[in-house]
Amino acid sequence: MRARTRGLLVAVVVLVAVGGVAAGVRIADVGTATADPSVDIDGPPRAVVLDAGRALDATDHRLVTRVYVLDANASGGRALVGTYRHVRDYDDRQHLAVYDTYAYRSPLDRRPVDRTTQFHTLAAFLHRGTVGAGRSLVYVTDGGVVSEFGVVAEGSEEPLRPARGDAGHARFVDPRHRAGIDRDEIDELFGDVFVPHDAEWRVVERTDERITYGIDDPYRYFETRPMPLDAEPLDGSRIRVTVDRDTGRLRSISERRVLRYRVERTGPDGRERAVERRVDYAIETRVDRYGTADVRRPPGGSPTPRQLLADLLHY
Repeated sequence: MRARTRGLLVAVVVLVAVGGVAAGVRIADVGTATADPSVDIDGPPRAVVLDAGRALDATDHRLVTRVYVLDANASGGRALVGTYRHVRDYDDRQHLAVYDTYAYRSPLDRRPVDRTTQFHTLAAFLHRGTVGAGRSLVYVTDGGVVSEFGVVAEGSEEPLRPARGDAGHARFVDPRHRAGIDRDEIDELFGDVFVPHDAEWRVVERTDERITYGIDDPYRYFETRPMPLDAEPLDGSRIRVTVDRDTGRLRSISERRVLRYRVERTGPDGRERAVERRVDYAIETRVDRYGTADVRRPPGGSPTPRQLLADLLHY
C-alpha cells in the first residue's frame, strides 16, 4: 500500500474517532461551568431580591419547597401536604423536577384541605390536577423531555409518604418521551421564583453572613410570587427572603399564606352551594448546592433514538 493511501486511511480513522468522541461529549452534555450572575448586595432591597431570583436561571442549584397546612389538630400543629424539588444542572444541560403531594385530610373535615398547588409551575399544575396525591417526575435535557405523572411508591399502591432529603430514589415506571425542547419551554416548565413587581421590601434582619428582607402587607406580598388565581390573601400573610451577604445568592424563602377560597359544597338536600373556606399555609423554600448540583436521568427512562439525535443537534 502506498504511503499516501496509508496516510489517507489513518486520517479517516482519526476523524471518525474524534467525531465519535465529540458526539459522545455532545450527547452527554459535557459543558463548562458558567459564572454566577452578579447581585449587587448594596442595591435597593427589591433589586437584590429580584436579581437573586434571576440568578437561579443560570446557576447550578437545588431548590426544595415544602408546603404545610397549619392545623391545630395535626401532629405538631401542621401537616406536610407537598414537597417540590428542582435540581438544575446548567453545566451539563440537565434539569430534574420531582413533585410529591400527600393525601392529608383535616381531622375535623374529611375533605381534602388543599385542592390547588401552592407551587406554581406548569408541571406542578399538571401534577396537582391529574395526580392529586403521589409523585411526578420531569427530566429535561437538550434531547427533550422524559416525564411521568402519578408514580406510586415502589412495591405499594399507596401514595408516597412525606420524606426529607433530595429527590430520593426518583425513578420512572412508564415514562413519556418527547424529543426536542427549546429554552423558552424549559423556562415555562420550571417557572420563576419571583415575578416582576413594584412592592417595597424592607430589611428585617442583617448579620455578618446574611440579610433577610420582608413584606408584611398581604396584597403587596401577593405581587411578588406566583399565586393561586382563585384565592384571596388575608391578614397574617407575609414573606421573608434571605440572601447571602457576600455572594447575593438566594438562601431561603419563608412564607405564611392565609387564603380564602370559594368552593362548591353539597348540602344535606343534595344541592351544591358556594361556601368560603380559609386555609393557612406555611411554605418553606431552601436553595443550596450552588455550582455543585448534579442531575442524572432517573432509572427507567432510557433515551429514544430521536432524543439522542436531538441531543446531538442541540448541544
